[in-house]
Amino acid sequence: MSDDGVLPPERSPVPWPDDGERRGIDPRVRTAIRRIEEAMHAVQMPESDAILIEELAAEAALSRSQLQKLFREEVGEPIGRYVARIRLEAAAQRLLYSHEPLMDVAINVGYGSQQAFSRAFVRQFGVTPQALRATKGPMVDTEWGDLIREDPDYGREVEVEIHRLPAIPVRAVRFHGPYYRVPARWVEFSTLLRRDFPALLSAPWVGLVYDDPRLTPPERIRYDCSVRLDGGGGPVSRQQAATGPASTEEGAGDPAAGWFHFTTAAGRYACARAPIGLIEMGRLFAGMLAHWFPYSGERIIAAPSLMLYGHGPTGEDDPGGMWLCIGLE
Repeated sequence: MSDDGVLPPERSPVPWPDDGERRGIDPRVRTAIRRIEEAMHAVQMPESDAILIEELAAEAALSRSQLQKLFREEVGEPIGRYVARIRLEAAAQRLLYSHEPLMDVAINVGYGSQQAFSRAFVRQFGVTPQALRATKGPMVDTEWGDLIREDPDYGREVEVEIHRLPAIPVRAVRFHGPYYRVPARWVEFSTLLRRDFPALLSAPWVGLVYDDPRLTPPERIRYDCSVRLDGGGGPVSRQQAATGPASTEEGAGDPAAGWFHFTTAAGRYACARAPIGLIEMGRLFAGMLAHWFPYSGERIIAAPSLMLYGHGPTGEDDPGGMWLCIGLE
């Protein structure tokens, strides 16, 4: 496979192009981030940041000030700012890729009024929600930005299929940074997997994609490398989703690596395939988000999109292929 591939040619430990060894986020902050994301995906955020911070601090056995300080040191922004940013980035995605009424967008990301939503939106993006929807332009520079700007038809040829996917339990590690680092992240993930859970080396891999690179600053982009715990089969029980099948190894692995369990949302997904490659990954996103969603009548769910590597949405083997699957309401 070429050097621009999203997966390494072989699942073997090799150095990755980062400055030194990756430092794991403090487990208490990592747990707080997962709780925030789970609440947002379920549209169950507390009514105020103060209540949210109180709940997170209690779970971490820290005072509010201790958690705030630790979170800022580890993540680079305070909890309230982190929550507001990912809420508004989710809103911007809905504005760009659907015809959903503005008030519905505001409510779906946790704002009680259109006025409050618009004020917060302008503070973050420098334009009104209406202006963003009208221009459909990128807000930040991205590794694919030049391609999108130079060729408005970039990705238009992508063919989209609708599939119903089961809930997929995975064991994952969170990474931050621009998408061009994804190939190196998978190399690092394979090293961690070989060290901590070698029995899972042959299981299918799934990338969990949270952020639109045209809206999220590159250093803030979240990407989870993960391995399936269901063998690539159908629905699993609640216990399997929490612990993995009996054949997987016990233990949580090295805490510094940041391993966690996650179960993807079951339901309808818009899916498109391409050969494995970083440019192809950009083409899939451009084709689906810029050319398919705005005219499909579908709405994106508040959950991570899935990159299925080496296997398709119906469970078939697909060596050399990757599928982008975006959840639908």
